[in-house]
Amino acid sequence: CLFLTFLGYLLFKYHVHLPLHIDSSLSMMFFFYVGWFLNIKNISNLKRSVAFFWSLGFILVYILYSTIHLPEIDVSPNYFEGPFLPSIGIMILGCITIFTVSIFIDKISIIRSILGYIGRNSLTVFAIHRVFIIGAYLLFPESSVSTIGGLLIVVYALIMSLLVNFLLKKYAPFVFGNFERKK
Repeated sequence: CLFLTFLGYLLFKYHVHLPLHIDSSLSMMFFFYVGWFLNIKNISNLKRSVAFFWSLGFILVYILYSTIHLPEIDVSPNYFEGPFLPSIGIMILGCITIFTVSIFIDKISIIRSILGYIGRNSLTVFAIHRVFIIGAYLLFPESSVSTIGGLLIVVYALIMSLLVNFLLKKYAPFVFGNFERKK
């Protein structure tokens, strides 16, 4: 998986773009592996205190590392500006930071419920969110959108994707492989 990730990085360095974002997918193979590994090890069963201190240390390293070297990374166009190992390192530390934040989010039931719903419907969100983002940027060019505006566009795309997901499940369940008709 690390070799496939490095191959994706090399495709960026030599300006090779494969159809259907295959180059981006290659670049992220290591992270799919890490997710799979954490799942089989059932990392969520770590004692909270051990996970907290372990993760806090990584957050501090992440903050220090990002001030020393902050590579520019954009997954969709397979863009990695900076050396390979520091880029992978900063992304790993970012994942650990997200893991740590998720420990705290898990304690807030309303946020846990919302994120759980989004997670259960993430396939649809990932499949169609880009349509809404591109549509919003047609109305508001990227150069005119601030960071907060960009976040609002992401929230808009998420809400619209979930709305389409709801409508598809209600009126076209066959899209999800459910061919039973309700009586």
